[in-house]
Amino acid sequence: MPPGLQVALPALVLGAAALLTWVAGAAGLRVGRTVAAASSWLALAVLCALWLPGRATAELAGPNLIPGARLILRLDAVSFAFGLCVLIPAVLLLSFQRRGWRESGAAALTVAAALLAVLADGILSTSLFLGTAATLLLVQLRADHPRATEVYWPALIGGWLALVWAGVALEVLSGTAVYTAVPVTALTSAMFLLLVAAAALGSGLVPWRPWTAEIWDRPRLYVGSLAVALLFPIGFYVLVRAYAAGGGRWPSPWLNIAVAAGAALIALTSALRAQAAANRRQFLAEALPGLGGFALLAFAFGTPTGITAGVVTLLAASVLAALLPLLPETEQSRAAPLLLALVAGIPPATTFAARALVVQSGFEAGGGWGFLAVAAALAWLLGFAGAARAGLLPATGRGAEPGGSAAGAGLATLILLAGGALVGVLVAQVGLPATAEVVSVPPGAVGGGLVAVVTAAGGWAAIALGLPLLLLVMIPVVAVRRPRAAAPATAPPPLLPLPWTAVQGRARNRLRSLRIPEQYRSLVNPRAVEAAMGRGQPLLWAVLLLALAVAVNR
Repeated sequence: MPPGLQVALPALVLGAAALLTWVAGAAGLRVGRTVAAASSWLALAVLCALWLPGRATAELAGPNLIPGARLILRLDAVSFAFGLCVLIPAVLLLSFQRRGWRESGAAALTVAAALLAVLADGILSTSLFLGTAATLLLVQLRADHPRATEVYWPALIGGWLALVWAGVALEVLSGTAVYTAVPVTALTSAMFLLLVAAAALGSGLVPWRPWTAEIWDRPRLYVGSLAVALLFPIGFYVLVRAYAAGGGRWPSPWLNIAVAAGAALIALTSALRAQAAANRRQFLAEALPGLGGFALLAFAFGTPTGITAGVVTLLAASVLAALLPLLPETEQSRAAPLLLALVAGIPPATTFAARALVVQSGFEAGGGWGFLAVAAALAWLLGFAGAARAGLLPATGRGAEPGGSAAGAGLATLILLAGGALVGVLVAQVGLPATAEVVSVPPGAVGGGLVAVVTAAGGWAAIALGLPLLLLVMIPVVAVRRPRAAAPATAPPPLLPLPWTAVQGRARNRLRSLRIPEQYRSLVNPRAVEAAMGRGQPLLWAVLLLALAVAVNR
C-alpha cells in the first residue's frame, strides 16, 4: 500500500460498498442493505485499527484543488474523534433502518464523503467533501419527500459558501488554508466569523428552530436522520481545528464570549421548544440541537477541560442522533419514560456525563463563565420537564409514518449507558488526545480512568452517581405489569408557553408568499436561461465567456 493511503481506507471501503451495491442491484441481487451495513462496521473497525495501536499521525497528499492548494487528508487524534462521531451513528442507522438497494448505495457513498470531510486537513478540502455529502443527501431527501428541504438546502448552501469564502481568503492572504499550517496572524476575527457562520448553518446551531429539527416534520425519517447524523459534527470540526490554526486559541477573547453566549441561548431556546412540543416526535427533534448548544458552549470556554467536554458531548450526540429515529413510535410503551429520561440526561448515561462535564468546565473556567454554566444547567432542568410532559403526548403528528427499530434502539441505549459508565475512558482515550492536538494541556488539567473523571476542580464517577437511580427506575418498569393507560384526550400544558411561535410561523408564511414580478422571472428561471442560450449565437457566448475569464484572472 502506498504511504499514507491507509488514511483514506475507511472511506474507500464505504465507496466500494456503494459501487458493489449498485452493481448487485442492477443484476437483480437485493443485498444492498447488508453490504452497506457491513461496510460501515468494517470502516469503523479499520479506523480504530489504524489509530488506536500506535496513535501515529498519518497524512495523504492528493491533487491540487486550485493552483497552490492541495487536497490533504490527515489522521490524528482530532480526526479520529470526529470520525467516530460520523461512523457510530452511520453503523446504527445503516444496520437497523430499512432501505432499498439504491438508497443503501447512496447512503454508503454519503457516509464516505462525510468521513472524508473530517479527515481533511484544510478548509477547502473540508468544504469540498461537505458540499458533496450535503448534495447527495439533498438528492435523497428530494427523492423521498420534498418536505423540509426548503429549510435544509438554504442552511447548507449558506454554510458551504461561508466555508469556501474563508478557505479562499486564507489561501490568498497566507498561501495556505491547511489547518496545521495557517500562520497564526492570518486567522483574523473576520475569517473566524466566517467559520462560525459555516458551523452555525451547517450544524443547525441557531436560536430558532434549525433544519436539524425541521427535518423531523417529514413523514419518514430514514433519510433525514442520516442527514442530521452525518452533517451535525462537521461544523464543530471546523471550530476545533480553528484552535490549531490560531496557535491554541481563537483570534480574540471576545469571540469566545460571543460564541459561548450564543451557545447558552441555543441550549435554552431548544429546551423551551422541547417542553412546549405538540407530540413526542417534536420533543425528540429538539434533543440534538440542545446537546449541540452544550457542545458549542464547552468549545467556547477554550480551556482543556472545556474542549475535552465538547468532544465527549459530541460523542454522546452522535449516539443520540442514531437512537432518536430508532425509537419505536408507539403511543404507549412501558420503556418510554426511561428512554425519554435517558435523552434528557439521567445518570449514568453519556448524555448525563457530557452535560455534567460541560457545566463543571464552565465553573472551573472561573469569572463570568460560571453564569453561562448556570444557564446551561437551567436548560438541562427544562429538558427534564419536557421529557416528563412528552411521556403524555401522542407519539407522532398527523401524516407521520411510525417507524423505528426496537433492536437498534436497544443497542444505542446500551452504548449510551456504557459510555456514561466509562466516561473516564472516553475522556482519557478520545477527548484528551484530541484536545492536546489543538491546545496546550498542562499536567493534571483533566484525565480519567475506568472509574471516574478527574479534573482540576475534582473528580466524579457517573456510574456511582447513576447506577442506583437507574436500578430503582428499571425494576418497576420491568417487573410491574400494569394495564396500559389510555393517552389523555388533551395534551398537558407546557411549563413555559412560547408566545413567539405564532409570530415565527406568520413571518415564514409571508416570506413564502413573496413572488418575483412577471417581467423579471425569466432572469431567475434556469429553464428559460438555458433556452435563451440555445437560441443565441455561439459567437456571442464565446466572447462573453472570454471576457469573463480575462476579468477573473487579471
